[in-house]
Parts: sequence; C-alpha cells; structure tokens
Amino acid sequence: MGENVKAYSGDGSYAFVSYSHDDRNLVHSIIYMLQDRGYRIWFDKGIAPAVEYEPVIFKKLQNSVCVIFFISDTFLNSRWCKKEMRRCLEYKKEFLLVFLEEDTRPPENYLDLLGFSQNEEYKKIIDGKNHMFWKGYQRKYEFYEELERWGAFGKVREAVNEEKTSPISKIIDNTSEPKRIDDAHVLCFSDKFLFGRYPTGPQGEIEEIL
Repeated sequence: MGENVKAYSGDGSYAFVSYSHDDRNLVHSIIYMLQDRGYRIWFDKGIAPAVEYEPVIFKKLQNSVCVIFFISDTFLNSRWCKKEMRRCLEYKKEFLLVFLEEDTRPPENYLDLLGFSQNEEYKKIIDGKNHMFWKGYQRKYEFYEELERWGAFGKVREAVNEEKTSPISKIIDNTSEPKRIDDAHVLCFSDKFLFGRYPTGPQGEIEEIL
C-alpha cells in the first residue's frame, strides 16, 4: 500500500497530514482510503528527491486548508512531529487529532507535551479542537464517515460529478484496465464487477470488493 499511495500535487485545496514514520503503513492505508473517497491529501511523500525537505514541508503546511495529526507514542517523542504541531498552531490552521493507540495520552495533555502549557494564546487555539480514536472503531468505515463530517475536511474534496451514472460503473477483466459498464457488449464470463475498496482488516487494511 505504501508504495502505491501518492501525495496530492495539483493546484486545489488540500489537507496536510502529519505522522511518525513508525506509523507509516497504517497512515498510508488511511490516506489511500481518503484519496479513494475523493479527498486531496498532501504528506511527505510529495517531497522530490534531493530537495531540502524542511522549507517544502512548512510551505505545504502553511498553504493547506487543514491538518490531520496521527498521534502515537512515537509521534509524541518525535522532535520533528512536534515542530509540525507548533507550526500548525502558529499558522492557526484548523486541525484534527487522530489517536492511533489506546494508551496515547489524551488531548488535554498536549500543551504540556509540546511545551505550550504556559502560553495563553496557544491554550485558546487548542481548546475545543476535534479528536478521534482510531481503535475506537471496530468497523473502520464508521471512522471515515465521522471524519467526513468534519467541516474543514469538506473543503478539500474533489468536485462531485453530478451526472447520473450507474452505481456499478466499472468492471475489471483479467487482461485490461477497468472499462465502463456502458461497454457491456464486450463482457466475458470471467469478468468481475468492482464494487469498491473498503477497509476490512483490524488495522484498516484495504481490500477490493468484487
């Protein structure tokens, strides 16, 4: 999954994702699902080789509509992740905290962890911000449904094509790229319908439903 997921590279509005590289397999699978649902996501895979990464990351963070932090104990112990959180607060971005582990410390301890506990301005910014717990959703599709209710996130979704189409719009055969259902006259006995891609495993692994 990690090798297939790519950072958004267009001119539209996008969400910035911050995470610890120790959590990349899970986070990349989540990003894959969000992109499959039409959301524009930028993360550090969008940095070109041999480019100084720090200016790129901070510029992308500053230009983003919102930020999603995937929190784990390794995130909290990462100097770089804390820098991204600080920049997010300085830029006054809308952000969401997604806790990946059950034993990760709760949101109210964040200012202490980031060294902001004495700063009233940061207290005001962080108070009341949304947070979610990944392991709280046994059915992972419910996680995505709740995430999509976050107001800021709706600003980074691709425009929906309003033309009426069949819900079964593509097929996969054994030898070629997916074709539209309009090409039904070329169907063979071995062809399969692709109904969608859904998280099916305990860690949100992606599986095609045929």
